[in-house]
Amino acid sequence: MNQQLARLRELLELHAKAPLSAPQAEELSALLSEHWEQLRELPEPGGIDWSLMERNILLQGGRRRIRRLFFLRPAFLRAAAVVLLVGGAVAYLRSGKQVVLRQPLAQTSPVRPLNDVRPGSDKAILTLSNGRQVELNTRGAETIAEGDLAIRNNNGELTYKSSSIVVFNTMTTPRGGQYRLSLPDGSRVWLNAASSITFPTSFPGPSREVSVTGEAYFEVAGKPHQPFLVKTNTGLITVLGTQFNVNTYEDEPFAKISLITGAIRIDDKVLKPDEAYMDGKVVPNHSDQDVAWKDGVFSFDKTRIDAVMRQLCRWYNMQVSYPTGVPALLLSGSMGRDLTLQQTIQGLRALGVNASLENNMLIVKS
Repeated sequence: MNQQLARLRELLELHAKAPLSAPQAEELSALLSEHWEQLRELPEPGGIDWSLMERNILLQGGRRRIRRLFFLRPAFLRAAAVVLLVGGAVAYLRSGKQVVLRQPLAQTSPVRPLNDVRPGSDKAILTLSNGRQVELNTRGAETIAEGDLAIRNNNGELTYKSSSIVVFNTMTTPRGGQYRLSLPDGSRVWLNAASSITFPTSFPGPSREVSVTGEAYFEVAGKPHQPFLVKTNTGLITVLGTQFNVNTYEDEPFAKISLITGAIRIDDKVLKPDEAYMDGKVVPNHSDQDVAWKDGVFSFDKTRIDAVMRQLCRWYNMQVSYPTGVPALLLSGSMGRDLTLQQTIQGLRALGVNASLENNMLIVKS
């Protein structure tokens, strides 16, 4: 174990016994941010009184306008931990094998409140070439017939096998939905909420072309002599074989195409890994944040509260209102997309976001 990880373990054990000093809390926050992926390497701290840890958080005090939230993934081998950083204070709340958010400021009821909204799920609509629409979900494996073409729907993914039949299909996700698609060339697509993709059931020509609205993540099968083309409302993306994310929601201030691996060309501009195309420019980018959604995570980095709320509203199929104006608040961190809306609101409140659910409307006040 290197010195920083040893120091991280030491601070965790200190924090389990008493509130940390401000410098210690800052140090712990920085170490967690830097070594989040290495938490599994640490032996599970023994003898920690998790109830005492929670009380220590409440005594910590102090907040910033840039708030960190981590109520997310398992850590320390056998324990699933929910991590919430509030202005330098850190809470670890045990929740068994499944990661769920528990509110550190009050006891969490095991019964879901009546005024709550479940998170989005795997659901979409497939529109066949003859206009027939098929509801897609995860109720079980099925085969969908498009003439002589057999399309497999199983476990939240639609799969097309190589075929000589060329017709166009469209897969559309509603607000509160997501779905995966395996194209006949072996490329895979993750479709986020309120999005669509139109594609042929075979790629016999010199190129492979699809059209996308909303947000989609692509893992494109490499075929150097048959480039992959993605048509969006901001331009044409040319791909040889790569991983990238396309975000073209109309309610976002600008479209964003983020490259993970390989290379893509947008108009006359070429992107390299960890670059993005935004507002007609190529800019440096932290791509992991842009594709976290496909792995069931919301990820923010000094993100404006209204941008956060747009993501939440698409996933929970909600509308948002700012009766006192949009708060001047930035959020950084990650949270699972499997939380109910009330659980998510509880976490945001712990960070100082004045949010509530009223009459099926998200209300955010300054």
